[in-house]
Amino acid sequence: MNTASIIAVSGMQAAALRLQGSAAAIAGLRSGRTPAASGPSAPADVDLAVAVTRALEARVAFAANAAVFRGEARMTAALLDVTA
Repeated sequence: MNTASIIAVSGMQAAALRLQGSAAAIAGLRSGRTPAASGPSAPADVDLAVAVTRALEARVAFAANAAVFRGEARMTAALLDVTA
C-alpha cells in the first residue's frame, strides 16, 4: 500500500469511529439513556442536532477519504500501464 492509501484508510477508520459515536448518541436519545461509549465525563444531555451534524460530517469525511483511496489506486494503475 502506498502512503496516500494508508492515510486514506486511516481517515476512513476515524470517520467510521466518529459515525459510530454519533449513532450511539442518537440511539441513547431514542432510548432515553446516555450512550455507554461516551464515558463518565460526557454530558448527560445530548443535542440531537449536534449528533446528526457529526454523523453527516463523518459520512462526508469517509467519502472524501474513499475518493483519495480510489484516486491513488487509479494513479498507481496508470503508472503501471505506462511502465509496462
